[in-house]
Amino acid sequence: MKIVFLIIVMSISAFTYSQNLETTFYKKNPEKPILIINNTIIGSSDLLLKISPKEIKNLEISKNEELSPINLFPVDKITKGMIKVETDLKFDTKTQEELNLFFSLKTSNEIYINGYLIENKAYSISTKSIKKIELMEPNGIGLKISALNITL
Repeated sequence: MKIVFLIIVMSISAFTYSQNLETTFYKKNPEKPILIINNTIIGSSDLLLKISPKEIKNLEISKNEELSPINLFPVDKITKGMIKVETDLKFDTKTQEELNLFFSLKTSNEIYINGYLIENKAYSISTKSIKKIELMEPNGIGLKISALNITL
């Protein structure tokens, strides 16, 4: 009987000290600002590191500006701002039409960047910034037709 009582007391004390009172949350992929180059190209802010300061004609940083008010994931919506750059450098890009055709979608289908709708159809996307492309199927709630979500 003493052994059972001893095992119970040891178990309770072990479980009590195994609880961690500190709660730490880690975000796997922190969002970075979206980079707009020459008002025509959307890219990740990592592209900015590849541009020499001498080649930058103009640079604007906005902490609260969003690509669009429409977001596929309103629960995870975190605004991290935009960076607008003017430069004479050329970048490899894909138009929205080219991406839609590659995925066998109509050229008029919507494209999202990090969950934000690209409202301006003239924007193209830097190929070096693309990390992942997801084909989003219609869900009847937010999407009426298939769309692409591109993660930068």
